[in-house]
Amino acid sequence: MKRFIPIAALLSIVVSACDKETPNPVIAVDVVTSLSRGPSGVVTIPVGGTVQLTANPRGGGGVVLTDRPVTWSSSNTAVAQVNPTTGTVTTVTGVASGTATITAQSEDARGTVEVAVEAPVSTGCEEGSTFLNLRVGEVFTATGPAASIVCLNGGSGSEYTYIPFFASEAGNARLALEVNAGGIGAATGPPNPSLAPGPATLNQMSAGGSVTLDENFERRLREKEIRELTPLIPSARAAALQRSGGALRNLIQAVPVEGDLLTLNANANAGCTNPDNRIGRVVAITQRAIVVVDTANPQNAGITDEEYRSFGVAFDTLAYPVNIENFGEPSDIDNNGKVLIFYTRAVNELTPRDNPSFTGGFFFGRDLFPRQAMGNLQACPSSNEREMFYMLAPDPEGVVNNNRRSADLIRRSTVGTIAHEFQHLINASRRIYRNNAQGFEEVWLNEGLSHIAEELTFYRVSRLAPRQNIGRPTALTEPVRPAFINYQQSNFGRFISFLQRPDTASLIGVDRLPTRGAIWAFLRYAADRKAGPDQPFWFALVNSTTRGIPNLRNVLATDPINWMQDWTVSVYTDDADLPVEGRFTQPSWHFRSIMPAFSNTNNRYPLQTIALTSSSAVNLNLFGGGAAYLRFGVAPSGRAGIRVTSGGVTPPQNLRISIVRTK
Repeated sequence: MKRFIPIAALLSIVVSACDKETPNPVIAVDVVTSLSRGPSGVVTIPVGGTVQLTANPRGGGGVVLTDRPVTWSSSNTAVAQVNPTTGTVTTVTGVASGTATITAQSEDARGTVEVAVEAPVSTGCEEGSTFLNLRVGEVFTATGPAASIVCLNGGSGSEYTYIPFFASEAGNARLALEVNAGGIGAATGPPNPSLAPGPATLNQMSAGGSVTLDENFERRLREKEIRELTPLIPSARAAALQRSGGALRNLIQAVPVEGDLLTLNANANAGCTNPDNRIGRVVAITQRAIVVVDTANPQNAGITDEEYRSFGVAFDTLAYPVNIENFGEPSDIDNNGKVLIFYTRAVNELTPRDNPSFTGGFFFGRDLFPRQAMGNLQACPSSNEREMFYMLAPDPEGVVNNNRRSADLIRRSTVGTIAHEFQHLINASRRIYRNNAQGFEEVWLNEGLSHIAEELTFYRVSRLAPRQNIGRPTALTEPVRPAFINYQQSNFGRFISFLQRPDTASLIGVDRLPTRGAIWAFLRYAADRKAGPDQPFWFALVNSTTRGIPNLRNVLATDPINWMQDWTVSVYTDDADLPVEGRFTQPSWHFRSIMPAFSNTNNRYPLQTIALTSSSAVNLNLFGGGAAYLRFGVAPSGRAGIRVTSGGVTPPQNLRISIVRTK
């Protein structure tokens, strides 16, 4: 039986339909890709590779309309296929070489993207190739041409980390690499788990509160020593012999007494010319230190003469014995058995106006050279002709360049800075006057040894020792925490900066924060790995006639580049719950537990890794002594191949690779 709608009801329906708001029509569809488009807007994938596409329908005013249907299509399904064909997100899979237009349509609007599918690069792993079967924790290494192709069996399913290492002794050398892979997938397991052991409580670089150490200045200073002062070393040695009949003293300077005023050149930007003389008052004389305060320092800065004396006592009882026990005694050209510590606003002036960084202090080798020429011997007229270093002055009101430097900052940073700079003083003076060395130590190794001096001071204060795998529960709780903050926090901060971009850094390169962090960590690793106590190792490095890599080679009695390669693996494998050989561990520190406490690590071990895929090559440009960390997985019963080239050809002999199975 038919039903009839009353006319009034029908009119009501029509009116309601007319009153309904017309939807905002789709006028454009943006297509976003998970891979970068080429210069012509084309997305390139290999055969078997994929790219994810996302469609964003837009209405009037550019508003994204999230409720509109989207359909996908390929102009050539024999080249590229889409799946799914509906929804805002789809995956395009390369089927065969060629090009295809992928279209996303929503209502009457559409967006497109051109996809080029290329034949995959051959990895050289064909039938008949030798496929490796590594156990979890096993490390495979290869060198030069033998490292160019590696073939792996997936077994029951596995994950790996591929570590290319540029084994050059020149830290500024570069090696461009292209890494292609086939038959691989994503790695999902460690080594970068979110440990989340507690809230981040540490700054990256220093214990200076809101200010951080500026260590670029010291790099320039060490380079100036090498460049300008090395030619004067033979004359300095000859002058010392003439003045004292063989003793390393010149008997020129009178020993000051408390209250004396001394004129001291504090120019850190010039070697033997253009002195910047400051007047300093001797505020304390201790067994090993002469503490001097610049009379032009900001007044009422919050540190008394007695506190300055306590800094001298800390030098006597901590920095001095730790350094001389491990590195040897310094020279004594002013024949007083003491080191002058000069707290001067000249150090504050090194930092530009309104700058959050600071220079804690410095040693300048200029002061170890004679001021007056003798016969044909060269001299350094602006030398202070004494063992000394320069320290930051308290300036809580920011009198100097509007940069506030609290008394508390001076208290917390002074002993660590003194320990660091004293190694530089010992290193330079023994090379000039004791060891007949070739010249000043290379900057990266010299700085690494000064950071070791800070670590050794930490051990003395905390009463801990190396090879105890010190982790967060010990390092960051009382009574050890203050010692860690004062003497080790900055070492960790530098090492973090290396771990965050290892592919752009090197442990033997130009002296930057990542370089310092890496060489400190490597020296600690080398001391742990070398048989016997640490002290002979440190002493031999400082008391050497050679520099840099040759110095390390002589002391280690093996090629240090081999150890550096092993160290790059240990950076990844240490404390990662992998059954690796001892040479791939770092026994002194549990970095994975401590580093998440730093404010810039997001509660994670900060080592940066790169996903290696079959869809695109990874391009690297490594420094000498540099490495990268590429992660991938192999499916059960699968086979994978990795091919590395340099400029499209077989890599050179100084490319080395390590592969560690992690799962």
